[in-house]
Amino acid sequence: MVIAEPTTIREALSPLQGWWRRGSHSDIAEEGWERFAGSGAMAAVVPEAYGGTGAGLEALALALEELGAVGLGNMMPILTAIDALAVARHAGEPLKRKILPGVAAGRLRLCLALTEAEAGFNTFNIRTLARRHGDAFRITGSKIYISGADIADWLLVLARTSTPEECAARGQSKTAGLAFFMVPGGARGMTMQQVPTTAEGTLRQFEVEFQDVEVPAENLVGLEDQGLKPLLDVLNPERILISATVVGTATHCLGVASEHARNRRVFGDTPIGAYQSVQHPLAEVRIRQEALRLVTREAARGFDAGLSARDLAFLGNSAKFLAAELGNKAVDAAIETLGGKGFDQRQGVIHQFEFMRLLKTAPVSSSLILNQVAEHTLGLPRTYCARGPPRVALGGLHRRLLVGDQTLDLLSDLVHLEVVARGLPEHGAAARPDHQAVVLEPQHAGHPDRIGRLRVQVLHADLSREVLLQRRHLGLVLLTLRAAG
Repeated sequence: MVIAEPTTIREALSPLQGWWRRGSHSDIAEEGWERFAGSGAMAAVVPEAYGGTGAGLEALALALEELGAVGLGNMMPILTAIDALAVARHAGEPLKRKILPGVAAGRLRLCLALTEAEAGFNTFNIRTLARRHGDAFRITGSKIYISGADIADWLLVLARTSTPEECAARGQSKTAGLAFFMVPGGARGMTMQQVPTTAEGTLRQFEVEFQDVEVPAENLVGLEDQGLKPLLDVLNPERILISATVVGTATHCLGVASEHARNRRVFGDTPIGAYQSVQHPLAEVRIRQEALRLVTREAARGFDAGLSARDLAFLGNSAKFLAAELGNKAVDAAIETLGGKGFDQRQGVIHQFEFMRLLKTAPVSSSLILNQVAEHTLGLPRTYCARGPPRVALGGLHRRLLVGDQTLDLLSDLVHLEVVARGLPEHGAAARPDHQAVVLEPQHAGHPDRIGRLRVQVLHADLSREVLLQRRHLGLVLLTLRAAG
């Protein structure tokens, strides 16, 4: 298959130019998917061995810019691509051969079943459960706001293969116990009900229920209980591809608005494009567009080059944050330029209004991105940790934790550790003889980037303690340390 260059995509989409003058968004959306997928664009994220081009995420990002530039940016190709990437990187050979050739050829559509009503943005709190039964898994639970579930051939479903309580009993982080599964659309035991949302245009959202939905073990994407890596390989590309789509959407909005501004005359023979109140918002959009384009391409290249998920997260988050700002400014500037016509669907702008606003909230909110950058990039204290028991901050690596007689394996670096223990004095360790002392001592104190162990001992072994270890980058792990005797 020939690699789909931007010019090839542009040619494939050229019959769609000006579609808003001929019909509605709902009339053209399906043709937009068929022309885009049929151009070979989706083959970029599929290795050559499975009928793709292996051109990479950057190639697909460039193609999505073109789709956005004709005013048809949407989530379906993005969801299909990130699911395919997860399969290509983490699935076994039978599942790869089942899924990837159809994606490369543009025949299959995939969606992502991640969000749950109670968990919200805190993905590690999901409760959908997958239990092994011989050579199969049975999935039970509920997902909500699942875009395109009604038209997807396959759903990539995140479930727990171990509950948080089971992980805690094994001394594991709550990031453990996750796994992804490819579930065929219309699988027995799966039902869905449409959610009355409007922000994704013609792409509808659903609440999806799983009741003992059985899938073969070969449909596992990644390893049982180890879904964190595939999860990161889904979330980072999603943010990058959304950003690329918004770059194209800005091109579309600027084109419509600038054409109107050059030709519309209200007072005398001067076009309104000569007025600074019209010029400046459009010029600002163009400047922001170029900044987003550069960050997005840098992030896509980083993904293709194998940049670590942690390092890639800053670029992906930065692009997504800028994209949400740019998308809203682009649509708003176009509407302001068009005036009352901006709300006329025949002008080709208003259909993007809700989608661009959605991007400030989902799939990750701009506020949460700022929290993550503040914590992980700037090293500032975490702002969205769980509240409850009093905290004993053990600021630094050269303290010891004396709470129980155990050795704990940590799966992350020990850059920062905070201990929360019920009943401990807030002012810290060894306050009075009737309180247990809390001190921290990693074995690799001089090497904060190494995986290490914590030695946990007890000074006053007269109580059972629940201790919450909060580790930067990997969330929370709950342990119950029981005193001997």
